[in-house]
Amino acid sequence: MHKTYFKEDMRKRRKRKAPVLDITESQLQEQLNDLLNAYQIRYIRIPDSIWHWLKRNAPVEVIKAMSDALGGMPDNVCMIPISDRYSLMLAIELKVKGRKKRGKQKHWQSTISRTPDENIALIEEYVKQADIVKEILERVKEYES
Repeated sequence: MHKTYFKEDMRKRRKRKAPVLDITESQLQEQLNDLLNAYQIRYIRIPDSIWHWLKRNAPVEVIKAMSDALGGMPDNVCMIPISDRYSLMLAIELKVKGRKKRGKQKHWQSTISRTPDENIALIEEYVKQADIVKEILERVKEYES
């Protein structure tokens, strides 16, 4: 027996896709902050709430100065000390699926992370690279001694 579907049923069937991880940028940011804190990695972050407050309350000159100095800054700038004088830095821009860098964000050489799994992989690789650089610096120091 042939089964007939209404047009509405067909539309519903077509719209079914693989499950998508629906996550907001703020949830992604919270997960990254927790991850950085767990690894005890220092980072600089200017929360969006600061920018929103400045736009509502600060004089135009202050907003312009802040925007010129820090506009487009990545969501997190991470720092791992690799010697007494130097730190290895990583700039991370968080973007949910379908969003791209815009405006001044394009000028920063930052790594884009879109999912919690990408955050984890990115930080694990960053820590691994920092350990390699530390080891190289220690070898150079021994060699020079």
